[in-house]
Amino acid sequence: MNAPVLCHGTLCIVGPPGSGKTTIGRAVATLSCAAFHTIDDWAGVAYPPSARSTPMTNAQVDQAMSMLFGAVAQSSAIIEFAHHDYMALLNQKRFPLFTTSRKVIVLADIETCIARNAARRSPVSANYVERAWLSARQLIDSYAVQSSGHALVVDTTATSISTAVAMVARFFNQE
Repeated sequence: MNAPVLCHGTLCIVGPPGSGKTTIGRAVATLSCAAFHTIDDWAGVAYPPSARSTPMTNAQVDQAMSMLFGAVAQSSAIIEFAHHDYMALLNQKRFPLFTTSRKVIVLADIETCIARNAARRSPVSANYVERAWLSARQLIDSYAVQSSGHALVVDTTATSISTAVAMVARFFNQE
């Protein structure tokens, strides 16, 4: 079985809601003259405003993910999204671009993520923030074991946004 080809032109920025993914991703895309795609661009299609009184279902998240990855294909881009089970995304290999791309895992402490999410214009449930936070921790642990150099962890509780942007820009632009 051949090893997956690493797609250096695509970077996935993942982590829980409220961690700083979108802020960092947009800034790095601007600095790097790269396209920026966020799941938020597709969530409104899968999760119409009329349904927002209830949490987004796993099927709706999956539909938004399919649209996001379908729109990006193999282009050079920065892709940003939160998910409740990153390990399943890797293991199922349903989205090959996610599986093969380098990743930036953006995290803050859980209390910070919950507070930042609550202050957003369209917050998600605190339960989902916690699920995505725990999933991001599992992903970090997975990459720590692999030591592959295909992932960068940024803690926005301990790192300023400007420093995080500089770190991610270097990681994105390295060959």
